[in-house]
Amino acid sequence: MKKFIAFTVLAIAGVAFASSLTVPWFVDTSGPHAFFPPKAKTSALVYLHNNEAAYLTCTISYVTKNGVLIGSNPQDTTFVIPANATLAFRPCAIDPDSVQGGQESDTARLIPDRPMGTGLALNGVDRNDDQPNGALFVKWVKGDLPGQGTLGSGSVQGFLVQSQAVAARGDSGQPSAYAHWGTLLPSGV
Repeated sequence: MKKFIAFTVLAIAGVAFASSLTVPWFVDTSGPHAFFPPKAKTSALVYLHNNEAAYLTCTISYVTKNGVLIGSNPQDTTFVIPANATLAFRPCAIDPDSVQGGQESDTARLIPDRPMGTGLALNGVDRNDDQPNGALFVKWVKGDLPGQGTLGSGSVQGFLVQSQAVAARGDSGQPSAYAHWGTLLPSGV
């Protein structure tokens, strides 16, 4: 019996646990290079900060407004957050900051966007609603990095900022008012 207990403890201690955070809802309808705040529609910026002194490999998954998981292919959902770095990305737009009005750095552009127009189907039913909204989950492996200690749920922190143009001024079409809101992202398990 003692051997069984010792083996069980070793097996459990050697397991890596996943940690995660979630964006419960986002809307990202403004096109690329829309500035922030956007000139029209709604923009979402998700900020992810790596609190570790080593890079973290993460995966991202998106969920439609109906709760359907999309974009779960590991080859298309993996990205890296550099050590002690913060990345800001738009979930539904390729928006390079090298172009006026763009919001994403070269590293942040490597974070996969929400799949649109993929035609993911199950039994002939279109599962992807192709809408620029939904929820997303970011996961990373909790475990030991050599010389870095143990990674946990606090290894990545996040923040969501949404901005919407709510009123246009005369013939110029430029917004005269905006609505902004932001929230800290809740940790998962």
